[in-house]
Amino acid sequence: KMKISVFAVAAMTLQLTSGQRDEPRRVRGAVQRRLEGHAAGNHIMLEEEKEAKFEKSAKETVDFLPVYKAMEAFRSKAAGDATKSSSSTSSMPEKSTGSKPMGPDRNAATSALVDATTTPTTDVRLSNADKRSESERAKKRSEKKARKEARKEAREQATPTEEKAISGPISGPYKYESSKWEARKIKGRVSLDVDAFDEAVVAWSKNLCDLGITATLFDNNSEMVYQKSVGTMYTPFVEGGYSLTSGFGPLEEGWTGDTVFTPYSNTKGVAAATFLASVVDARLGYLDEPIHTTFIDLKDSQVGQMTSRQILSHTSGLKTFNREDPENDRYYSCKYDESKTLRECLEMFVLTDDNLNNPPGTMTGYNNEAFDILAEVAVQKTGMDNFGEIFQKYIAGPLGMDSTTYDCPIVKSTQEKPGVAWGLCSTGNDFPKFVQMLSKDGMSPSGERVLTKNAVYQMFSHGGGSALNTGDLLWGGHLPFYATRCYPRLVKGALKNMVPELGDLALPLTSVAGYGLGTMFLLGNFGEIFGHGGSTGGVWLVAPGRFAIYLTWMASSSIAPEVAGGTYTLIADILNAFENASTFTVENSLGVEDGSEQIEICGGQDMYVDLFSQLGISSFEPLTPTLKCPGDEQRLSATEVHPLSAAFDVTGFPFHLL
Repeated sequence: KMKISVFAVAAMTLQLTSGQRDEPRRVRGAVQRRLEGHAAGNHIMLEEEKEAKFEKSAKETVDFLPVYKAMEAFRSKAAGDATKSSSSTSSMPEKSTGSKPMGPDRNAATSALVDATTTPTTDVRLSNADKRSESERAKKRSEKKARKEARKEAREQATPTEEKAISGPISGPYKYESSKWEARKIKGRVSLDVDAFDEAVVAWSKNLCDLGITATLFDNNSEMVYQKSVGTMYTPFVEGGYSLTSGFGPLEEGWTGDTVFTPYSNTKGVAAATFLASVVDARLGYLDEPIHTTFIDLKDSQVGQMTSRQILSHTSGLKTFNREDPENDRYYSCKYDESKTLRECLEMFVLTDDNLNNPPGTMTGYNNEAFDILAEVAVQKTGMDNFGEIFQKYIAGPLGMDSTTYDCPIVKSTQEKPGVAWGLCSTGNDFPKFVQMLSKDGMSPSGERVLTKNAVYQMFSHGGGSALNTGDLLWGGHLPFYATRCYPRLVKGALKNMVPELGDLALPLTSVAGYGLGTMFLLGNFGEIFGHGGSTGGVWLVAPGRFAIYLTWMASSSIAPEVAGGTYTLIADILNAFENASTFTVENSLGVEDGSEQIEICGGQDMYVDLFSQLGISSFEPLTPTLKCPGDEQRLSATEVHPLSAAFDVTGFPFHLL
């Protein structure tokens, strides 16, 4: 928009009428240059960009063209007056003194200028230095209005409702990654086949010689829809015994949902939740805070730069210790010495630079002992007496987990010196309360918030940063933990060190596809699953927006290796049968409903590998070693040995690593 102040032009007018003969030419030139400068700038602006701005301001300000007209009127008036003056002076004597130079009629010129500049106008502009006629402008506005109305009519014909639907298919990852459905405005529709789940649980127990199992199922709304104990056999505690070495007796009957068992590494998720609730959610510390803020003497050491996130995601870089041989292991012999505190043992044997395999945060390595560091950090942050009390206050109490405790003699875990990563005792009916809380984004069944949504998100998010050996390399590729149908990849010769004759067979490294905070990432048939397993049994599984499961049993691999060896592999059959019988569909929650889409097996083509399809099987049952269960001779005689069964004979499975 080009504007010239009325006052500025009036001032120029006064100068022109001052009687100085050479002033009109100089001032007119200055004004003309200013006008031409504005016009030149005007050419740069696109007419379409100017239009809206021009129409608004034309009614409120003095535009360029009125000023231009005013100057033309001024020139004409001045020229006319000058001519008259010239004629008059030729016949009249010139005044000798005290007179002002003769010039145009100042009042008449100023009046003409003001009249022109204050003439109302609403649509005035230049295009390419020429004035656009009123008819051209009217035609332009008419065409623009017609285009706008045509677009509006097209939208109304395309969508009879208020919003336009997003049509077209939803990508495989968007459908499969159910934890992100809400953020991506995707609506899941779930129909669970509880009968199929029950049948699969019963079959699991039967295939493992009536091994007792307590199964709990929560629906997509985190409501319990199934809890049942099947089978009766289990390996009971031996009084005075310890862990897998001497803590369990031979299989016997008596398993129920209230039987006390050892969850072992199921505990890691509980430990993460306890730390998050008491320290992070309470704003007493944060996940990326280096531990030297608690262990002050470690400020200048490499180990002191380690963070809680790195500990919970197995990227601490620390060496491991042998919990199964406490008499000869320096850390555990110290920890179980009643005269030593947990902090003393940590500072002497764990928190030293010599105990680092790698700098913190650079390499993934499964580590139980590192979790003990969090107990001391939480105690110092909260001011409470011990980690066991912290767990009771922040997790067990709000959830009513009355049968779950860090006081677990069979693994020498106490409130004061807990096995933070593996030292809980619980029951099949009690532990599911924790799983339900996670599936409800941190809320208890009574509506009390136990964890913030962000804390649950952190547990279910990749925790290892840029550390190497992540995903299915968690155990370096040496733990064939098969509990699912879908896998991130198959590796030729994956089991050559365990089964040399199968060295050319392409198999998964493990079911674990990633790790968060105390949480494994698993691949379900129709969506991601978060959870964790344990040495003697028990696995918790949360499939966000779809379902949650807790399966509990107790079978020591040192006492009943044949039975224990098939437990996790056959869990894949429970999941496979249950998911295949259920229905999982998704649709966009933006705009109008555009129809539901099925989630494809393993996320669809080229997303994850369907091991069953690769091996030409429909379940793991034919591949697992056939057990000689009492009274089951008929089934044994009718069973044919599958050619690949040797690959799944995990009698020597290193369960102590879990």
